[in-house]
Amino acid sequence: MERSRSLCRLPENSYDLSNMRYTQADLDMANRHVADAERHVIRQEEIISGLRMKNADTALAEELLAEFNATLRVHRHDRDRMAAQM
Repeated sequence: MERSRSLCRLPENSYDLSNMRYTQADLDMANRHVADAERHVIRQEEIISGLRMKNADTALAEELLAEFNATLRVHRHDRDRMAAQM
């Protein structure tokens, strides 16, 4: 399994969503996604701290943290785009 490439990238041929209409419900959902992703990042940082305290290998946990951070960036981008179009 190749781990050097992020799974959380927008596709090169993504759809043009610039003229889509969003509702408050859409924005609320996007905010929930951001909050969930933030919780995942915080929890993963706690896991890494615990592993370090035990002098355990953190490589895989750090890779997962990088993926969680990438996902968080995507969710924030989506939320900000929605908010700007409302």
